[in-house]
Amino acid sequence: MFRRLADYRALTSRSRGLNVVSAAAADGIFVRSFESDMDKMRVLIVGASGTPYEDVLFEFDIALPSDYPTTPPQVYFYSMTDGLGRLNPNLYEDGRVCLSLLNTWMGDSVEVWTPKSTVLQLLVSLQSLVLVKYPYYNEAGFERHRGTSEGFANALAYNERAFLLSMRVRRPRSSSPELLCPPCD
Repeated sequence: MFRRLADYRALTSRSRGLNVVSAAAADGIFVRSFESDMDKMRVLIVGASGTPYEDVLFEFDIALPSDYPTTPPQVYFYSMTDGLGRLNPNLYEDGRVCLSLLNTWMGDSVEVWTPKSTVLQLLVSLQSLVLVKYPYYNEAGFERHRGTSEGFANALAYNERAFLLSMRVRRPRSSSPELLCPPCD
């Protein structure tokens, strides 16, 4: 069963000190872990209102490495586009997630993973920094187009494509922890 992140308590007692939960966690994030393997979890993030992803479910698998929290979790995104292209500059069809917090993209020292970073921080970042109103500007170098008529036209076209791609129906995933995060094994 998936639980709202705000209600999710099972991981707080982990011996490795996994502090995932906060009472003030964002709405629209649901987490499922497995008693047989607490280092893996399935996450559903509901696209926020006012974005091209509104009410769309985004599915991620997260695997905690043996040296967590020194190194960031491995994250796998289940793409729904069936080879038609990315629906977000940070989410790749092959499952990669590009985010400075995951150390998969260059970022300022305050944006990269540190041993003080948490899974909660990661999940909220995915929801609030990736699944945004105008994802076009998340593409490397496109931020400089913000505030221009050309940039806005490109952002609207990107949103239309993202909306159409995100509406594709996906088949349910297995809930077996052995099948989670294929490239994370």
